[in-house]
Amino acid sequence: MALILAHATDNPAQAVTLFSLLESGGFHPEIFGFHHGFIAIAYVGALGGFRLMLPEHEIDSAKTFLKTVQPTSDYDPIRPRLMKDIIYASILTMNPFFGLYLLPLALLSLIYAVTMIAIFMIGRDIFIGIFISSLLIPFVIAIRAHATYIALPALRTQNDSSRPI
Repeated sequence: MALILAHATDNPAQAVTLFSLLESGGFHPEIFGFHHGFIAIAYVGALGGFRLMLPEHEIDSAKTFLKTVQPTSDYDPIRPRLMKDIIYASILTMNPFFGLYLLPLALLSLIYAVTMIAIFMIGRDIFIGIFISSLLIPFVIAIRAHATYIALPALRTQNDSSRPI
């Protein structure tokens, strides 16, 4: 019994929601990359996202099942809520900068650069202390850049390029 990729996402909430929905429909889904994705959250894209797999003989009926399912209300738990997610991530990690990781890479880099330039203009003495205390941001930027531009292309060339990752 071969497993076939049914859905891939970088959003853990979406992966778990689809998993639960399929399981409640009598299917036998598996999520690949889920635990690794939480251990190294910055590398979720390089891991191929959270991959929801189904047995080969269940794929067609699962797609039909998902098309027939209707939400019970207008509430969408997977809808991105950027500011709320940033605040929650900062509170949960007890680090005010960690939530900024959820911003797009270019915006995160721009905010960091502008902030550091502004602090440098205010005073060089303050800049050194603040720069050292906020080294997490360039580290996160470097991890995301590495995952997006180095690790993921290497993973794709290492594996069969026709296979969806």
